[in-house]
Formats: sequence, structure tokens, C-alpha cells
Amino acid sequence: MTRSDSLKQPFTACPQASWADDEEAVTDYERRKAQGTLAPGIPHAEVRRILGLRP
Repeated sequence: MTRSDSLKQPFTACPQASWADDEEAVTDYERRKAQGTLAPGIPHAEVRRILGLRP
């Protein structure tokens, strides 16, 4: 397959890119937690209610 052929293929997300995003999010969370700057979260029970899941 040539480069021009590959450009005609449907776009698919690269799993490594999402892993990098996840790692960045975890690093940011840990940094904010260590600094004591985390915003208040939503309790699990409230999230389950919003999503229509059982408590």
C-alpha cells in the first residue's frame, strides 16, 4: 500500500494517542491532588443517579 492509498482509508483513532491522553490526565490529577487544588467531585451515588444506574 502506498501513502496515497493509506490516505484513502477511513480514519481510525490511534490507541496510543488515547493512552497518552490518559497518562496526561492521571499525571495532572496526581499533581493537583498533591497541591491540594482538586475541585470537589461528584459523589458516586449522584453519578449513578444521573446515568440511571442502580445505587
